[in-house]
Amino acid sequence: MRATASPRRTVVLIVALSLIAAAILAYGLRVAWLMVLADEGDVPPASALALPADVTVSSDTIGCGSGGCSRTLTLTPVDGNTPEALANELGTTPQLLIPGTFFDPRTVSAFGTVGDGELVVVLDYSSTEYVP
Repeated sequence: MRATASPRRTVVLIVALSLIAAAILAYGLRVAWLMVLADEGDVPPASALALPADVTVSSDTIGCGSGGCSRTLTLTPVDGNTPEALANELGTTPQLLIPGTFFDPRTVSAFGTVGDGELVVVLDYSSTEYVP
């Protein structure tokens, strides 16, 4: 003998499956929006680059040019540490590719240059992978 599902159980199952389908569709639309409708003006957040606790961000600027927009962070290492050591610790010499997150799957590119006791890191979405 075969047992049949109660009407209430069927309704709960349909509602649950509908909510799951709606969530998947919403996420798919969000990713499509980011990938297809992204433009040169998109700038990654400063939080994309995980900084050690002893580093000071002395400057955070956004600039745009013909290749798109980017965020420039000027980092000052703690006393006793050099900008070169900080660049090596972060992995930004010459380039660090930061994988996207669940909510923003785009890859962030981080380039580091050393100068005047500081490390200047440029973050953007549009750079291609560095090939020596």
